[in-house]
Parts: sequence; C-alpha cells; structure tokens
Amino acid sequence: MKKDPSGKRSLRMLLALVILFAVIVVVAAVCVTLVRNMQTEYADKVKANIETFNEQEQQAYQERLNEFNAKKALEESQRAASGDGMPQPASEGWDLVDLSAFPLEGETTQAFTRAELESGDMVVINEWHEQPAGFDSSTLASIARRSKFSIPTRDNSVMLFPAAIDQIQSLLTDAKVIGLENYEVIVGYRDYEMQKTLWDTAYNANLKRYRAAVVEEMTRRATSYPGTSDHHSGYTFQLRLYSSTDPTVIKQDFLTSLQGMWFMENGWKYGFTFRYPQDKSYITGIHVDVNTFRYVGLANAAAMNILDLCLEEYVAYLQEHPHIAIYKDGIKVYEINRTVADSSEGWSVDVPLGTLETDVSSDNCGGIVATYIFSYQH
Repeated sequence: MKKDPSGKRSLRMLLALVILFAVIVVVAAVCVTLVRNMQTEYADKVKANIETFNEQEQQAYQERLNEFNAKKALEESQRAASGDGMPQPASEGWDLVDLSAFPLEGETTQAFTRAELESGDMVVINEWHEQPAGFDSSTLASIARRSKFSIPTRDNSVMLFPAAIDQIQSLLTDAKVIGLENYEVIVGYRDYEMQKTLWDTAYNANLKRYRAAVVEEMTRRATSYPGTSDHHSGYTFQLRLYSSTDPTVIKQDFLTSLQGMWFMENGWKYGFTFRYPQDKSYITGIHVDVNTFRYVGLANAAAMNILDLCLEEYVAYLQEHPHIAIYKDGIKVYEINRTVADSSEGWSVDVPLGTLETDVSSDNCGGIVATYIFSYQH
C-alpha cells in the first residue's frame, strides 16, 4: 500500500503553522512585557521628574516667602515707629496690613450654624482634607436658571452656591461690556457619586498603563479621590470658551485667550481665585492644567491676590497672621479675622462698626474665617 505524500505535506504544514503560531505568541508576550516595562520606566521617570520639580518649586517658594516676610516685617516696624503702634496702610493702591497684634473691635455679634460654616466659601477640600461631615447642599442652585440663562453652561444641571453664581454673572456682564464673550461653565458642584464615577474611570484606565503599585498615585495626579475633590465645595467651577456659531472658538486654549487672561487678571475683584497654579502643584496636590476657579469671597480673594497665594497657602498664612485688613488708597475696604474652631454646633463672631456685610466660613483646617466688608469697590 502506497503512502500518501500529500498527507505528510499537510502534517508538515500544520506543524509549521503550530510552530509559527507559538513563535508569534512568544514574540507578542515579549513585546507586551517590553511595553509594560517601558510604561513602568516612563511612570517612574515622570514621578522622579515631578518630585524634583516640586522640591525646586518648594525651595523657590520658601525663598519668596522669606523675602516677603522680611519686607512686611520691615514695613510694619516702620509703620509702628511712626505712631501709636497701630500699623498704617499705604496711601495709594491696594495694601494688606497685619493687625494680629491688635484685637478685633466688635460692635455687635452675629451667629452662624455649623452647617453654614461647613458649607462656606473658605472650606478647603483636597487630598488631605475631606469634605466636612456637616456640609449642606440644600441651597445649591442651577447656574443657568438662577442667572436666567445669562451665564452659558454645558447644561442646566451645572450647580453652584448662589454667592458664586451671582459673582460669575457680575464678572461676565462686565467682560461683555469690553467685548469679551463666549465663556461657558462646564463643571460645577460634584457630589460623592459623581466623583466616584470619574475616579473609577481614571483608575481603570491607568491600570492598563502602569504597574499596580503606582496606579493610585498616578490617578490622584489628575483626579481627586471621592470626598476630596474641591468640586464638593459648591464654589469651584471650570470654564472654557464655546460658541454655537463659530467652531473655532472651542479650540482656543482658555488661559492664553483674551477672555482667559482677563479673567485671571480681574477675577479676584469678584471674589475668585485660580485654584490650581501649576507651580504650586506640590501644595494643592493637583498636577494637571485645568481651567478651574474657586469663589472665596471678595475679602479673601483680594488678600490672596496681594499675597500671591493659593488657597492652601492662604489658610496657612492666616494661621500665622489671624487678623488682617485690606486697604485701597489708605481706606479700609475689608477686614479678615481667623479664630480657632471648637466642637460647638454654632458660632458667634464680633462684627465691627461700619460693616456692610459679614461672611463666616470654616476653613476645614481647624479654624473659622470671618470677613467684613466696609466698602464695595474694585
């Protein structure tokens, strides 16, 4: 009986295909391993670069802070030598005066509940300070509806506290007068579940890019863990440029656009501060460029602008300088007083004579920050 040569050829071809497939699998596995190793090496390199950058920035910041403190100390000593010891403000321009050595002169008192304090505009929420347990979201409002749709938003569900909405409306109205339009609020308040969804999505995406040991750290660089996002405050929002009739508008980088630069320069006059400066990422914990702003009230925003501090730095400054005043052309406009908080369910603050408006908020760092407005001016 003759053997079938075609059968042997088929067997050899099948064996060759099996070997080829095995080789492809091995090569693919090696490639995947190499890619993962490259990603891990890249992540480690990025981490090392960021740590080096943060150390350099922290050192530079400390040097600037030392220079600022030395300058302020000299100014205060000169002012003290000129009169009865009470520091005197500059006669022109905006000036901040440290009154920590002098008690707040209250004429009346005003009471606030713990819910009001823990839902205030100075509550710090970040990687190290979670949203306060007493936070009350009941007065959050739709930005579009409260502004009667004069503030463009991504949709009607974008929400903030009324104080922030009203000041955004005022700012955008003034911007429009000088020809700056196309602002849109795309993100406002987020509750825990909304933030958890964002976190889970980012975390799962990073699982495919980085080794397990660094996934959480890499996720935190761009996305806050649920309960630690500043968007939980109800005063934080993101902006972009958008026009339904001009598709080129949305392609502009907000911070380098005319609208963005004007907002950055003038936002403090309306109570806003840029939330995440990239040169202070080691302080805020956020390492990505985002067009995120925070309403902190007129008085605090003015102080932060004069001092050039982010929110975390400013709270630390108030811990060392708990009583300050802001002057314009020698006239007191704002006064700010921080006291140490306790476990009380309510809080009463002294209100100085001549105060037009009082605002009190927990800073979520063990203190209560009271601000007093004596004059409304930009």
